[in-house]
Amino acid sequence: MPARIETIDAIARRLGRDVIFLDIRNCRDRPARDRPEIVEATAWLDAEGIGWTACLSFAPGMLLIEGGPRAIHIEAPFESDSPMLAKLEARFETPDGRPRHPDLILTLLTLEDALINAEQDAPGFWDRI
Repeated sequence: MPARIETIDAIARRLGRDVIFLDIRNCRDRPARDRPEIVEATAWLDAEGIGWTACLSFAPGMLLIEGGPRAIHIEAPFESDSPMLAKLEARFETPDGRPRHPDLILTLLTLEDALINAEQDAPGFWDRI
């Protein structure tokens, strides 16, 4: 059965808050499901009991749906001083804040930025695509 994949900005709007996600940089030779860094990241999230969902990335003012999932929504609220955020940063960033893997970047999308594409939530929007 085909999977329904949301964009990270649609998730932020649905939840009504800022969201944390892993931005998956494009790799033309392999789909995300076959990339070891993504398999390792999702296995770690599972082992830590942190919920996650594959999703599409954020493109202000547009929608990019080709190529499959380009992000991993981390199902934890963003709280700047939380132990959860510290755990995520320790796993996905170096001590100086750089990504541990150049193609997997821990990212924050604010609700304010997600609202740029709010017209996509309007009734009938997808019927016009």
